[in-house]
Amino acid sequence: MGVVEIVYGVWGTLFISYCALLAYIARAARRVLNGSTPSKCVQDLPSVSLLIPFHNEAHHIAATIESLKRLHLSVTWEVLFIDDHSTDSTPELLHWIAQGLPHRVLQSPRRGKKHALLHGVRHAQYDLIVATDADVQLERDWIVKILTSHVKEEWVFGTGPVFTRRTGSWLCDFQYMEYLGLALLTAAGIATGRWALANGANMAWKRSVIEALKPWEDNMDLPTGDDVFLARAVQRYMPDGTGYWPQAPVYTRAVGSLRSLVAQRRRWASKLPLVSTRTFTAVLFIIGGIHWCCVWLPVLFFYGGVGYSGAITGLILGKILADYGYLRYSARFFHQRWPGTVVFLRAWLVNVFFYGVISPILYIWSYVHTYRTRVTSP
Repeated sequence: MGVVEIVYGVWGTLFISYCALLAYIARAARRVLNGSTPSKCVQDLPSVSLLIPFHNEAHHIAATIESLKRLHLSVTWEVLFIDDHSTDSTPELLHWIAQGLPHRVLQSPRRGKKHALLHGVRHAQYDLIVATDADVQLERDWIVKILTSHVKEEWVFGTGPVFTRRTGSWLCDFQYMEYLGLALLTAAGIATGRWALANGANMAWKRSVIEALKPWEDNMDLPTGDDVFLARAVQRYMPDGTGYWPQAPVYTRAVGSLRSLVAQRRRWASKLPLVSTRTFTAVLFIIGGIHWCCVWLPVLFFYGGVGYSGAITGLILGKILADYGYLRYSARFFHQRWPGTVVFLRAWLVNVFFYGVISPILYIWSYVHTYRTRVTSP
């Protein structure tokens, strides 16, 4: 058996593993999605504190405030805006545009989102805390669905899906599809307990969880990870205390440039070595490996003289069909609009390039950086 046959054998194995992984994720997520379907209205909902940390969000926070004012709520609640050392006019804007909301504006004593959230937790009036970002849009019954989920399932920590709005660009279409896939992956992690994912723009917890587990105590220096570190701590020490609300999504802005997207994913990658289980590392290897093959094996075929063009074409078409089925499944379960086959295909091309070229570099950087930090730390 030659090198070429070995290469195609590895790719075929990755492809089969990838298809099996997508099927496993969809099947596992279905348990959470079906179990969280509201059956009846809950009358006695708890009071809630909503935390919104912000840093230089003057151009985006007005839309968030408008969606907050449209929330349909019949419970006692408060909104705490925590200023993470903004240098623009966001605090002054809040003084005017947040009028009518039961809100307070706090100044975080130290820089960083985790410090801001901790400051908000200390000043919150109520035991149940919901957190979101300052650049999102919320549906009218968003908090009601979270509170209903909490009362029915009695979780101490929960999260929900986050999606983007389509703007027509290739990069934004890629993120629209990517967030559909991530929503299923997060739901499967909650259902199985095999990996811990969450999104800080749609998250809730009991105050006692922060006090007991101190999930951010050892990672305050990381600029991100408030969501997954908390999810991982609860999953480890309170495995039956996690919840998921598929019917209460939050909508965030898609990153508008490749440079900004790379910077965002570099922040995301910085937390992976610290929260990834062996199972999730295998998941990343399968996803990264199949995308790497989709990029580089055709290059070897066209420029390196590697044969089996039919095998390359078949495996790429197989991946397209697998991704199409997976994302259509996600859109249907989360009641999100399917933008069409043409949008899917161009988003798929960006996805393959990003996960086959850029993401491996970021992930390798994150693991090397973490290793060096551990070696040089006293």
